[in-house]
Amino acid sequence: MHLQGDLCMGARLRVFLTHEQDQTLQNLRKQDVPQKVKDRAEVIRLNAHGWYVEKIFAPTYLVLLLSRGKIAFSKKP
Repeated sequence: MHLQGDLCMGARLRVFLTHEQDQTLQNLRKQDVPQKVKDRAEVIRLNAHGWYVEKIFAPTYLVLLLSRGKIAFSKKP
């Protein structure tokens, strides 16, 4: 795994994986490991495929807001 980015300046961090590393992380989805491990492996894979934090976590953040009642939907008549 190769990391690129400047942590001191707040720049985006980008992960580069070899094909074997990507496959290893993908195979974790089928293994008997905690869900947290599967989620972290998927985040690393998505970042390596060019996704950034905003895109990776947007659905999760929306679900969090919905579950906390921070977003309300109005019904159209």
